[in-house]
Amino acid sequence: MTTAHAHRHEFEKFSASQILAIAGNEPERLFSGDAGALKSEFRALSKLWHPDVSKNPQAESVFAHIYALYAKAGDKLASGTWSEPGLLRLTGRDGRVRKLRYVKEHAFELGRLYLGVGVVAFAIDKTMGGDLAVNGVEAIKGIAYADDKLRKEFSDKFPNLIDFFDTGTLIVSVFKKAPDMVLLADLRDHLLQSTGQSMDPKHVAWILSRLHSFACFLQVNGQTHNGISTDTVFVAPQMHTAALLGGWWYAARENTALKGLPGAALDNVPHGVLASGKATRRVDLEMIRAVGRDLLGDPTGSLILRDKKVPRPMAQWLTDASSGDAFKDFRVWSEEILKDSFGARRFTELNISFSDIYQPT
Repeated sequence: MTTAHAHRHEFEKFSASQILAIAGNEPERLFSGDAGALKSEFRALSKLWHPDVSKNPQAESVFAHIYALYAKAGDKLASGTWSEPGLLRLTGRDGRVRKLRYVKEHAFELGRLYLGVGVVAFAIDKTMGGDLAVNGVEAIKGIAYADDKLRKEFSDKFPNLIDFFDTGTLIVSVFKKAPDMVLLADLRDHLLQSTGQSMDPKHVAWILSRLHSFACFLQVNGQTHNGISTDTVFVAPQMHTAALLGGWWYAARENTALKGLPGAALDNVPHGVLASGKATRRVDLEMIRAVGRDLLGDPTGSLILRDKKVPRPMAQWLTDASSGDAFKDFRVWSEEILKDSFGARRFTELNISFSDIYQPT
């Protein structure tokens, strides 16, 4: 069987409605992604669907859509942004082709996040935040550990950069990720969908404890993150560990000009902080409380004080303003709020695994 005949045989399985249902920006659902075979694949489809050949009443519409998908396929292959379900394939300006297997994809304010079993990649659109992507890598490189004890405690809580490249239209950062870690937003959504309820306050409590410890470390470093949210934090539910892998593109040294802020920060940070235009730890501390409200199903905090499932001290804490000092907040949280809300500390199992939330490919 010749290559042309093979292509024709493969494409005969597509009906008119199936082809027309393919989104204009998803040529991957029709073409193979082989740049050398793209023209022959288009010719094979033309022999099936060209109005001069096909007797199908929808032939003209189908062929027009095929041609549009063919053009889009050419654009994606040329720009190195071709992808297929579960596989991200990007070509850097250095000519190298990178392939990343992923189990979940998310849009965020600057581009797209691709979450794999052992890695997470953030692809930032250069027109929306190319300078921020570079800033993020520089901020990560600037993380300092005062001693080996701190390095051992925190080095796996912050990004371990394993690749950073420019495709021409995107700037991509790839970070190592513990295999059991899931995006916090995905854990929140999984619990809501599987139980019909928001996260148990006891689980929210250990997550907030981890975030407060991160804020203390950042304060020692004289750095602000400015992007802490359920979309940038990753957790291992069974081990009660967390890592702050996303959002570093907004990082800035304290009292220097802010690089930018995500929408979530704009909704939660006091106006005085925004008016100054200066980086301050208040942003991180307020965003930690916003994460708590989000996980409890009340992002604005308008109902949390009346939610009987949330201990009153915890609810009050999440609606009050931060002190502006990470160590003071952590001390009050650890020694007063947790004790008054839950009593003596004890490990509360959250038996949810990576595969419960995602289906690895």
